[in-house]
Amino acid sequence: MNRPLVVLHGIHLNDYDGSLEGFYAGGFKWAAEHGWGGEVLNFKPTSGRCYGHVEVLENSIHIEKLGTTPTSDAIDHVLVVWTAPDPSPRRGRIVVGWYDNATVYRDRQQPNGALKRARTYRDPYSREPHTLSFQVEADEKDCRLLAPEERVLWIPPRKKGDKGIPGQSPVYFPERQAEVGPEIARRMRHFIETGKALPLAEAVSPKSGSKGNRFQLDPERRKEIEDAAMRIVTDHFKGLGYKVEDVSATKLGYDLVAVRGDATLCIEVKGRSGSEVVADFTFNEFDKIRLEERGKFLKGSYRICIVTDALGERASPNLHHFWCVTPPGAAKSASRQRAWQNIDGEGTLELTPREAAQGRMR
Repeated sequence: MNRPLVVLHGIHLNDYDGSLEGFYAGGFKWAAEHGWGGEVLNFKPTSGRCYGHVEVLENSIHIEKLGTTPTSDAIDHVLVVWTAPDPSPRRGRIVVGWYDNATVYRDRQQPNGALKRARTYRDPYSREPHTLSFQVEADEKDCRLLAPEERVLWIPPRKKGDKGIPGQSPVYFPERQAEVGPEIARRMRHFIETGKALPLAEAVSPKSGSKGNRFQLDPERRKEIEDAAMRIVTDHFKGLGYKVEDVSATKLGYDLVAVRGDATLCIEVKGRSGSEVVADFTFNEFDKIRLEERGKFLKGSYRICIVTDALGERASPNLHHFWCVTPPGAAKSASRQRAWQNIDGEGTLELTPREAAQGRMR
C-alpha cells in the first residue's frame, strides 16, 4: 500500500546542509531579499534524524488531506517529496529529494535543547542567529537528497486554465488534484521506487474547453497507449471489411494499410490517454500529409486516426478519423484550401508546422 504523499516546495540549494551553494529563491520573496531561507538545513541530520522546514502560510499544513482527522496534530508514515524552483530558464519546479516514512506536523514545531542549538543558523550577511522551526521529520536513513545532476523530475509552471499543476502554495497534494495531479504523483513514486526517471516534457497550456493529460508520457506508458490505439483502429477497419496490414516498422510515414476493393487507405495512428484531440507528427509523417494535400500522395488515400482515452481509464476510447477534403464553397483547384476534416463532419484537424534546429560546435 502506498504511503500518503505530500509535496513541499522551498528554495533551491545544492546540499541543504547550511551552505548556500546553488541558492535560488524563485518566487520566495523573503529568501530573495535576505539571500537564504529556512530550508537551509533540511538535509543536515541531527542525532540520526532530518528535520524539514517549509514556509507555509498561517504556519499550518492541512494534514487531514493525508488521511488523518481534522483535529490530529501529526500524521506518521508519510512520503514527503521536496521540490524547489527550477533555476533554468524554463521555470517550474524540480524534485530535489524526499523523506520516506516521515512524520508531518500540522503546526510549526520549535526545537528545544540540543536540537535547538543544532538548528540555530546564523544569517551569513547580518550574522544574526535564527532558530529554524520544522514541520517534518524522518530518520536519516529514509531521507534522500538528489545531487543537482540527478534532479531530472520537472513540474512545469502553472498557466491559466491548467488544473492539477501546483501553483504558488508551498504545500501540494497531487493525488487529490484534478487531471495531471495523479500523473505527477505516479511519476514521483515510480522514480523513488525504481530509480528510473520517467520524462516530463514541456506542458502545453490548454485551449478553452480542452481536457486530458498534456504531458508527454513515459516510454512504457506511451507504448501501451500506442498499442491500444493500433488495436482499436485495426479492429475498426476490419469491422468495415478492410484487410489491414501493420507497416509501422517500415517507417513509411504511416502505420497501417487498409485495403477494400479499389480503396487503399494509408493510416497514421496516434493514441492519447486523455480526451484532447491533439497529436505530434514526425517530419516523415508531415511530408506525407503535405503530399496528400497537394494531391501527390500516390500510394492511396492518406488518413489520420487519433484515438482519445485509448486505455479507457477516464472514458470509453473514441476514434477520430480525419481525411483531406475540399471544404464546401472552396475552389476545387485550390489545394491550399483543403482541410483535414473528421469523417463524420464534426470538426477539422488544424496542423501547425514547427521548426527544429541543429547545433554544431565550431
